[in-house]
Amino acid sequence: MNKTTKRLIKLVLILFFLVVVFILITQKSLLFPQHVEAFPLLKKESIHKVIVSEDKNKSTVEKKNTQWMIGDFPADAARFDQILDAITALKKDDIASQNKKKYADFGVDGGKKIEFDTHVIYVGDGKGGTSYHYFRVDTDPIVYRTASDFSPLLTIEDIKDLNTHLINKEDAVEYVNLSW
Repeated sequence: MNKTTKRLIKLVLILFFLVVVFILITQKSLLFPQHVEAFPLLKKESIHKVIVSEDKNKSTVEKKNTQWMIGDFPADAARFDQILDAITALKKDDIASQNKKKYADFGVDGGKKIEFDTHVIYVGDGKGGTSYHYFRVDTDPIVYRTASDFSPLLTIEDIKDLNTHLINKEDAVEYVNLSW
């Protein structure tokens, strides 16, 4: 090999090395996530009241005795427990943006929020048809990406328990005759 070929090979290897280092630095959060919990001390059992706001609509889900209630209606306990699990398991591991000017692009500008205890979660789905969900917590300016979907909580009608509970022991009913 002549001198120019050796120099060209060295140059290509150095450029390749620099590109790899650049990718590692810029995509660090994707390659090596930190998995920091958003609420490390929060337990699901300690939440007694959740206030959900979407634009100007505000709904309160409150634990009365042992049952979650939305006003005078009982909430679907299984679905609401899933939402509480998602809240307590939120992780700040995938940073979407640190720019406050992009809050509206991610939908976390304050239009949709979940308040409980002393915390506020601003939730959004982003614009442009992305399948990602975004959130930011309290006064933290960083927007994070999450797999948790809070849209069922934001449409409070979806978590109301609409069962009539006319039959006390539903498991014992074999059939219902609805003849006219």
